[in-house]
Amino acid sequence: MKEALAETFKKIRNLKVAADAAGDHSGAAALEAIEGKLSNAANTERKFGLALADLLERFGMADTDILEEHYGADASPGGKKRWTNVVSGYRSDVIHHGYLHLGPDGEGWREAWAVINHLHDIMARILLQALEYDGGYQPTVVPGHSVPFPVDWVKSDTPAGKLGYG
Repeated sequence: MKEALAETFKKIRNLKVAADAAGDHSGAAALEAIEGKLSNAANTERKFGLALADLLERFGMADTDILEEHYGADASPGGKKRWTNVVSGYRSDVIHHGYLHLGPDGEGWREAWAVINHLHDIMARILLQALEYDGGYQPTVVPGHSVPFPVDWVKSDTPAGKLGYG
């Protein structure tokens, strides 16, 4: 069993590296999560961030790739930080602890606020798309009042900053 898991781990690691090199950030994130699960192979729990990435893909939304690229470019020296892990972490904090775990002096609140606003905007876009709405709306991630945006305004070349991430 240990040999099979070690062999599988190597194969998954190689697939993840290849996916990252090819720009398939959501695929690489999924493979990274599988890597993490190998230490407890019986665990079948689905991470929130990966489920969200699947939902966004189903609706043809580019947010996951945009933000995986953003977080990857801003990675810590210890490894690549992933947007799917960030949203999973915030969800876990709220569900399991009842609050957002920010630093002792409140550091991290800007990122938490960006994620909250972005998730609200994703929810609005999914609902409007599901209702086949083709008018404009005011995105949560755009401060102040502006000309209404089309529901499908987020494209693969949209900068992460336009989604509220600094």
